[in-house]
Amino acid sequence: MRRDLVIGGLIIIALLGVWGNPVLGGKAFDFTLNDLDNNQVSLQSLLGKGPTYISFWATWCKPCVKEMEIVSGIYEEYRGRGFQLVGINEDVGRSYSKVKSFVKSKGWEFPILLDNDEKVKRDYKAFGMPYSVILDAEGNIVHTSYGFRPGDEAKLKGIIESHLLTSDKDSPSKESDK
Repeated sequence: MRRDLVIGGLIIIALLGVWGNPVLGGKAFDFTLNDLDNNQVSLQSLLGKGPTYISFWATWCKPCVKEMEIVSGIYEEYRGRGFQLVGINEDVGRSYSKVKSFVKSKGWEFPILLDNDEKVKRDYKAFGMPYSVILDAEGNIVHTSYGFRPGDEAKLKGIIESHLLTSDKDSPSKESDK
């Protein structure tokens, strides 16, 4: 019995190594995906300006949509200070037009990329949704999270603010308020 428990524990540890989240502090996996207008967007093109929030989501996933609505508001607040937001859609099998009309109905104004073969999802080990990754300007993973609960936005704002490259006084919206 004891031997079975040890073997079972070793199997679980091995599986966590294979299926675990990308390592905090490690480099993000680069990718290039098409957006809803069929333009190619690479992760590298988003880096260097400030923190980047990547959300793996689907139209049928209610917690995903709730997260995207809240993070969209955070994006509007910090985008003038270099914050990047990208949604990676995992609606495999749905047409571009259905996803595009859904995004338009929500009024989201950040890149939505289509991961049709789920390669990026596998690279980031996003085996549940919503799944989010926050990167610093250099592409280092500073936060990962499964799910989204009320109150998470305060924690996310703190992480984002700590990785902004411009101060609040440098913000274009703050300059126009003077």
